[in-house]
Amino acid sequence: MTVVDVKSSADFDVLAQGFLVVHFWADWAEQCKQIDTVLAALQQIHQQKATFARCEAEAVDEVAKRFQISAVPTCVLIVKGVEVARVNGADPAQLTAAVAKYLAAPKGADEPNPTHKSESGETLTQRLHRLTHKSGIVLFMKGIPSEPKCKFSRATMELLNQVQSDFLSNKDFSSFNILKDEDVRQGIKEYSKWPTFPQLYINGDLVGGLDVMKEMHEEGELLESIESANSLNTKLKWLTHKSPVVLFMKGSPNEPKCGFSRKMIALLQEACLDFDHFDILSDETVRQELKTYSKWPTYPQLYNKGELVGGLDVCVELHENGELSDLGK
Repeated sequence: MTVVDVKSSADFDVLAQGFLVVHFWADWAEQCKQIDTVLAALQQIHQQKATFARCEAEAVDEVAKRFQISAVPTCVLIVKGVEVARVNGADPAQLTAAVAKYLAAPKGADEPNPTHKSESGETLTQRLHRLTHKSGIVLFMKGIPSEPKCKFSRATMELLNQVQSDFLSNKDFSSFNILKDEDVRQGIKEYSKWPTFPQLYINGDLVGGLDVMKEMHEEGELLESIESANSLNTKLKWLTHKSPVVLFMKGSPNEPKCGFSRKMIALLQEACLDFDHFDILSDETVRQELKTYSKWPTYPQLYNKGELVGGLDVCVELHENGELSDLGK
């Protein structure tokens, strides 16, 4: 048996029924050749226990998008269609260790929880992060603003309408009914370290529950906080904090749309850095407003834990100093 070339999503679905190790590659990335050699060797050792495959990220983009492949080479370990581990960049030692770990584990010991990720590949934590940044003001409550389902949610809406008479028409306000989603209801308690509902978020940050809102209102601070809400800045905050390392670029890692973005991708891959990305060509508002938000006029822009690192020149200098690969840690 040899390493299998995945030609389509249907091919992949068949292979992924068992234990699959798949290498996402591109012909322009020299490091992928090294991983091909490692993969072939692992296939010879473990051919009775696992399937080893190659998937050209740009040619079979449906599969690449499903696993949010942002750089090549990337190797993903899959059990029954669900990712259990991945190795970013050319790291033969880490890949060998990861395969050995999962093949040596007792049956069922390391099988993934199918509820860990949504169908889009979004984890619960990522979803909560997105929901809390959905608007400048987000209220997690029982019921909906016009029909609260508990006395605390009802009292919260009365307070917010008292603070701002046209609160419900506030363009920066949205709500989430926790009675409709048990995963969010339980998960956000841990996410926010706040055990009760309702919970109010402004500009992505937790304000607190009803008692906190009452105290802020008495101090004259609640209206000030509400008036500071800005949905666009909250969205930019979410995007820049979406992953430990986020690159704002023209195009995608598989298909950069400018020379600077192409050079940045090559640099990050050389540093074996795991990163998320956002295509600024897909959203003109983000493209223009992020310049003001970051006080940086050009693209690409790289962020580390929500803080701007800089553009290509800054990243080249960090890489030369051996510091680029430490981002996100």
